[in-house]
Amino acid sequence: SQKKSLHRGMEMVRNSLLAHRSCNQAIIFLYGLSGAGKTSSLNHLFGFELINIKKKLQSDTKVVTEYVATMESQFWGVSNLQIGFIDVPGWGDSDSAELNVKNMAMIETFISKHPHLGSTSNIYKCYPNIVTIAINANDKRLKGENAQVVHMFRALTKLNIVDKKRPNVMIILTNIDSIGKKTFSERLNEIKTAVKDLVMCYLHVEPVIVYVENDYEELDLEKDGDWTVLKDGTLQPENVFVDMMGMLSRHQDEVGQEAVRIYFTSRGNNKPVKRQCESSEPTKHQMKKWSMITT
Repeated sequence: SQKKSLHRGMEMVRNSLLAHRSCNQAIIFLYGLSGAGKTSSLNHLFGFELINIKKKLQSDTKVVTEYVATMESQFWGVSNLQIGFIDVPGWGDSDSAELNVKNMAMIETFISKHPHLGSTSNIYKCYPNIVTIAINANDKRLKGENAQVVHMFRALTKLNIVDKKRPNVMIILTNIDSIGKKTFSERLNEIKTAVKDLVMCYLHVEPVIVYVENDYEELDLEKDGDWTVLKDGTLQPENVFVDMMGMLSRHQDEVGQEAVRIYFTSRGNNKPVKRQCESSEPTKHQMKKWSMITT
């Protein structure tokens, strides 16, 4: 039994390296338009509060922070399996255009120093297992060449974390309950099509698209056990978990599958440790580079 577990563990490491993923940590990168609710969506999914959520139009996240939890996988015979959530500032805060530039420079610095994502070698290049991008279903910043979402996608391409060979992009449409019930399916399909077209145009991958309601408690939505029932009968956050596992399975990403499965089913029992990026002013080179990209 011990030998079998050891063999499974070595097989898992091999498959992860071939897929350009970390061999002992699942990495979920949290990105999105400001105020879209990326942090609260993941809070609900995994059953714990990453940070205190404030009700406002701007992003709650002001610095780059990674939350890492360590778990044991009996099946793989691994005692130090990890899952990490990298939470970054939202794109398009109304403070100033310069803030987007500073935020992207800060994210770039964090990635370059990350123990798994920081390699510049193509051989050992490691991508996040999942890049989640939160977009408010009713956001008006989706249309036109100069739309905030277009600038956001252009900036994301320069971070080199989107895997075009094994697409790792998941769009999370938030505040979905605000879509009228009578036209829910029709309007939802319109939004999903528009967002999918944008992702394929600028990120050159086909995304997985899921939808959630962030204010499920305030709206007093119907419950079904641990899940919240959306207007079309979809159970959240089960829908997000199922689509995450589907993506990871298609890529034969066994580290990602096992880490997400254990963490989701534990519902917050494995509390993460916070690792914050050292705050430093962006260099002149970074400011110039990101100013050209984000404008």
